[in-house]
Amino acid sequence: MLGVVYAFGCAVASSLKAVLLKKNVKRDELVLSGSFRLFAALLYAPFLLLAFTPPTLLTVAGGVFNALLTFLVTKAVKRGDLSLVSPIYAFTPIITFVISWLLLGEAATL
Repeated sequence: MLGVVYAFGCAVASSLKAVLLKKNVKRDELVLSGSFRLFAALLYAPFLLLAFTPPTLLTVAGGVFNALLTFLVTKAVKRGDLSLVSPIYAFTPIITFVISWLLLGEAATL
């Protein structure tokens, strides 16, 4: 049950981020997406220092894809209506299902 609460919090935070992004989108996409990532890194820094484990190649790849995601979302929000971009971005679970099936051999279960 707690997972549902966290997931709902994630959805609310993502929506707030998208609205704030749209409000500040007059700036350069790279600067704006980098600013979001830098601020997040500064918030996480104390926790990372307390429980530091060396990064693996998968961790680095995840960070690269996360930075790419933020940059592409920023570009999409700048060039399109938030009411159109946000529902398209909501296809993430379907795309994740297909990629996890192809790369990990995981099948959906109920």
